[in-house]
Amino acid sequence: MKRIKIITFTVLLGILTSCQKEEITVDQEAPEVSASGSNIEFRKLMGNEVPVLKQDDGTFLIGGEGSDMVAFESNFDNPNASGELTPQLPGRSALVIGGTGRVRKWPNNLVVYSVGNLTKEMKTNFQLAINEWESKTAIRFKERTKENDYVTVARTGDNCFCGIATIGQARDRGFLRFGSRAPLSVIIHEIGHTLGFLHEQNRADRDDFMKINFENISKNAEREFFKAENSIPLTEELDLNSIMMYGSYTFSKNGKPTIVDLKGNAIPRSPGRLTTGDISGANQAYPPTDTDTDTNAGVTNPDTKTIVTICDGVSEFDRGTRYKVGDKVTYKGFLYQMDFSRFILLGSCDEV
Repeated sequence: MKRIKIITFTVLLGILTSCQKEEITVDQEAPEVSASGSNIEFRKLMGNEVPVLKQDDGTFLIGGEGSDMVAFESNFDNPNASGELTPQLPGRSALVIGGTGRVRKWPNNLVVYSVGNLTKEMKTNFQLAINEWESKTAIRFKERTKENDYVTVARTGDNCFCGIATIGQARDRGFLRFGSRAPLSVIIHEIGHTLGFLHEQNRADRDDFMKINFENISKNAEREFFKAENSIPLTEELDLNSIMMYGSYTFSKNGKPTIVDLKGNAIPRSPGRLTTGDISGANQAYPPTDTDTDTNAGVTNPDTKTIVTICDGVSEFDRGTRYKVGDKVTYKGFLYQMDFSRFILLGSCDEV
């Protein structure tokens, strides 16, 4: 297969340590798919039609061969469901888009991981990546003891600058794998996928911030640049320097940029760490706990002597509103919070 250079990805959340100053290039194999695209199928993921390539182990590469994003059958939407965000009371299925199929967030902002066959250097870089996320966001990491839900961190088996990860929390089936030469920036990026984030250039509003030069993209790799039309943005503006962002020469077939800004300029090299936009997006998806942000939640106000419940100050669910990940709503006496593809029941509005 043809080898190409891929600028380090920038994620929806930015994170890297100060020692990672230079831009890192990532060796990836250019996707080789038949000219007719017969091996590619389109499935709905979080309400978006995305190209996927089924693997022998039953998983799916989102975007096709060469992708670093992996989904399971259970992640895809039910093709027979309406797709309408409909509140469901406890005892049913909570608030769900599409009836079935979803990408899960990690509960309580905690990522549980199990370390596999990593070298000493890879373990060090993985810990540095954890430090970047923990020092700048409300996300925390814990090595597995007896937890049932966790992600396995291991080597791909390749001596490359590459990485691959399952999207979101996948019970005990999730994995985060990277090559023996993967730099810190790549590990931070793959953790972003584990947290549930797609690539930044897949955003529905990308055309307002960048241009994709499809004429410079390697044969059939254009599927990697799909647009998630129904995706839920975590920030108001796209971040060209995000750790979840492809570089300007990713999947280039001729040495010319595949992604440029609106003026036609190549995107500046990523700093290899979480940016302000990445941090803001991460905190939107994984907000600090109520005890960290609202000292009055669930207590008696000493001045008014009134009880503050978990639903106080939260608006009622509105079908006409487009909610973001992390937004809270009330519905018929219950409190919910938006996940990547559904509302999660947090509790009864009677709770203090």
